[in-house]
Amino acid sequence: MFCPKCHAELQETVTFCSNCGFDLQENAPVAEGAAKKPKAIGAVSTVLGVIALISSICPIIMDIVVRFLNGTINGLYMNGEIEAAEALSIVVGLISIFSLGAFAVAAILSIASLITGIIAKKKGAGAAGLVLSIIAVILCALMGAVSAVEFCIGFVKGFVNGLIMGMGGI
Repeated sequence: MFCPKCHAELQETVTFCSNCGFDLQENAPVAEGAAKKPKAIGAVSTVLGVIALISSICPIIMDIVVRFLNGTINGLYMNGEIEAAEALSIVVGLISIFSLGAFAVAAILSIASLITGIIAKKKGAGAAGLVLSIIAVILCALMGAVSAVEFCIGFVKGFVNGLIMGMGGI
């Protein structure tokens, strides 16, 4: 056996190099496949974290586009351009459906990324995937909370408008 630091020839039973003092037990070579596993799970976790983060940003961007287009639709209705407003309303509806699907995908990917990030961290891999997945989970939670609040506000507005219309308008 040879010392990995100074390459001095040593007996098989020694724990320190007699030439340079290198600790042979603490710096013992690891089995070939064992060192690669934490790196592999860390890479998977990071890739899933990036995908989850990107997919959690997409519904937010779609929501901003829908809000802009809704304002444009209102302007078209007010200018009497009913056909253009109706066509744009269909586009907004499709974007909203895709946004809901993107939100569902983002939530699933965020949870999967969080799980692999925790596993990777426990196995000694880097924490990049875990951090990205936590950010993605927070974005998904915020998007879900905003959607729930908007739904409640829309429900209350509809209810109040129904009451007003039921009383003959004001």
